[in-house]
Amino acid sequence: MDPSKMPAAPPPPGVTPNFIDPPGEEYEIYSISIALCSTATVVLLGRLYTRVFILRALGLDDWLCVLGQICAWIFAILSILNIKNGYGVHIWNLHVDQVIIFKQYDLAEEDVYALGVWFVKTAILVLYLRLSPEKRFRQMTYAIMIFVAFYSLLSILLFTIGCMPVKAMWDITLMDHAKCIDQLAFVYANAAFNIFSDLVTLILPIRLCWDLQASSKQKALLLLLFIMGSFACVVAIVRIVTMVPFLHSNDFTWYKVTIAKWCMVEINVGIICACLPTMRPLLIKSFPRLFSTIDTGSGFKGPSSDNSYPMKPYEKKRTRGWDHLTGFDTQCTTQYHQEPNELDSSQALVTTKQVEQEPPTLKLTDVAVTSMDNSHV
Repeated sequence: MDPSKMPAAPPPPGVTPNFIDPPGEEYEIYSISIALCSTATVVLLGRLYTRVFILRALGLDDWLCVLGQICAWIFAILSILNIKNGYGVHIWNLHVDQVIIFKQYDLAEEDVYALGVWFVKTAILVLYLRLSPEKRFRQMTYAIMIFVAFYSLLSILLFTIGCMPVKAMWDITLMDHAKCIDQLAFVYANAAFNIFSDLVTLILPIRLCWDLQASSKQKALLLLLFIMGSFACVVAIVRIVTMVPFLHSNDFTWYKVTIAKWCMVEINVGIICACLPTMRPLLIKSFPRLFSTIDTGSGFKGPSSDNSYPMKPYEKKRTRGWDHLTGFDTQCTTQYHQEPNELDSSQALVTTKQVEQEPPTLKLTDVAVTSMDNSHV
C-alpha cells in the first residue's frame, strides 16, 4: 500500500480524521523556539562582549556556551521545519510517509538536544574550576564532567541506533518486526540523570562561595546567581511530569511539542545561568552607580593610570576571590596549587610562588644595599 495514502494511526472513537487541513500547534512552536533562543543569544552576546572587549580573554567555557547556543538554534530550526511533516498535529490526521519524515527530524532534534545540554553543563563546570584550587573540589567537578559526558554520549547513541534494524527508528512500518529499547523509559532515565547532575552542580559550590574573599553582599549575590541554576533542575522535573500523561499514548507527533518546549527552556535557561556570573564587569561598566554598592568592600580599586592593578594583601586561603571568578580582576588574583592543563579561561600573571618568593627577596636586597650606602657615608 502507498505510504502517502495510508493513515499513520487509527483515530479515537468518535473522531473523524482530517488529512486536508488538520489543526496544529504551529504558533506555540514558533513563539517558544524563537523567544527562548533570542533571549539566550542576547545574554550570550553580553558575555562574549565582556570577555573579548573588557577582559580581552576567551576561555573554554565561552566556546562551550557558543556551541550550546548553536545547538539550541539548530533544535529550534528543526522544530520549525518539522511543522510541515505534522509536528504538533495528531497522528491520526497524518499519513505514514509524513510520520516517517517527522521521525527523522525528531531523532535529529533529540541528538542535538543531548549535545547542547552536554556543552552547557560542561561550561558551568569549567567555570567552577575558577572557584577554588582545592583538590577535593576539583576532583568532584571533574567527576561530574565525566558523568555528564557519559550519559550524554549514551543518550545520543541510543536515540540514534535504539532499534534493530536501525531504520525502524524512523520507519514505523518496520516497528512490528524490529527490536527496540523502550524509548520513553530511556527518556525518563535521561531526565533523571539530568536532575541528579543539576542537583550536584547546584550544591557543589555553595560552601566555597561563602568562603570567598569578598564582602557579604558579593557572596549573597554570587550564591543567588548559582541558585538560579536550580531552575534548570526544576525544568527537568517538569519535563518528567509532562511526560506522565503520554506513557501509553501513540500520539507522539502531538505530545512531542509539549516535551520539546521544556527541552528548549532547559537548554536556553542553562546558557543564561552559565553567562550571568561572568557578566559582572559589563554590568559594572554599564551601571556603575547601581553596582557600586555591591562592590563596596571588595578590595578591588580598578586599574591605575598605567593600567596596572594593585596587589591585594597575601592571605593563605585556598578559595579564590569573587574577582577571579568573574575575570574582572584576574590579572592581580593569586593562584594556588595550579595544575597542568587546567581548564581555566583566565590567565593570572602573578602566581603564589611569585608573591611568596620574588617580592620579599627584592625588597630585602634593596634594604641591605641602602643600609650599606648609609654606613659608608
